Amino acid sequence: MLQSLSGDSAAVVRLWQSFVQNPNPGWPAPQGRSGAATPVLPAARLRLRSDGNVNAMLADGGTRLCVMVATGRAIEVTGEAVPFVQRILAERDFVASDCLAWSDPGSAFAWSDVELTLMQLKAEGLIEDAAAGR
Repeated sequence: MLQSLSGDSAAVVRLWQSFVQNPNPGWPAPQGRSGAATPVLPAARLRLRSDGNVNAMLADGGTRLCVMVATGRAIEVTGEAVPFVQRILAERDFVASDCLAWSDPGSAFAWSDVELTLMQLKAEGLIEDAAAGR
């Protein structure tokens, strides 16, 4: 069964991340609970979580992004969400409405889709309000 997995399969990436992010790799890290999804206004200033405890790896030939947040929260994204979340990881600090310009040339994101994605990423603890912790 192990031989059937490619080195960049999502299963292998998740296993690797569990070792990297867990302070006690001999025991599985407890899965964190998601927070409540709250609306995101276009003018909201957001940032990557302030403690920087994030590990992101591409899997399945670059079609899936596996993100481990702290020691207990795993997020996996596919499709258009892969470059979108990679951009968040690169920007680290941004205004929510800036995300509308992150689409491929010739296509455009709808605010409702961007807001939903940002709400989910906030609930999972990947991003937070930039004013948090100050």
